Amino acid sequence: MEARTLFLQAHAIRPSAEALRMAGNASYEAREYVLAVELLEQAIAEREHPLREDRAALARDALEAANRFVGRLSIVAPAGARVLVDGVERDASAPLLLPRAEHELEVSAVGFATHRELVTLDGETRTVNVLLRPAASQPLQMAPAPASEPAADSEPAWVWVLVAVAAAGLVAGVIGIGFAVGGSDAPFDANAPARVVRALEVRP
Repeated sequence: MEARTLFLQAHAIRPSAEALRMAGNASYEAREYVLAVELLEQAIAEREHPLREDRAALARDALEAANRFVGRLSIVAPAGARVLVDGVERDASAPLLLPRAEHELEVSAVGFATHRELVTLDGETRTVNVLLRPAASQPLQMAPAPASEPAADSEPAWVWVLVAVAAAGLVAGVIGIGFAVGGSDAPFDANAPARVVRALEVRP
């Protein structure tokens, strides 16, 4: 707004409460009530170049009128949390001055689920206590166990079955040969089966 810009420029050149008051009035006329409240409060609080008493009374009346269109939002959130109001990041260390309306509040922090809610301001000061909940843990992805592979130097089970069968046959053959050669009266070599088994246990 042109008038407000001129008053603010004048205040920058030569600080004065009157320039702030006029800029606040211009903001009120433009229905920028939040800025009007901020400028009028600064004008009333100015001590180095204060308002005259009659102008101070006008500033207080204008401030009361502007306050009807704004509200203050106090946000109590965990330290380090990120606070957004209507999509704009704000410093919530002090109450926020906002237009009377419904506002979207978003509070987030690393490791916690984002808190969202709608807050309606009706000209009063409202306090919102935000309790962040831990974010849901992600399910662990277990790597599939590697398929077991047979040792390179191991023989299939059927090989040992054949070896066992052959050993049994060889033992029987040796015993049969002993009986055939020596007859039923020939002495039986009790160590022959053991020698055959030991020979078969020697793997190539």
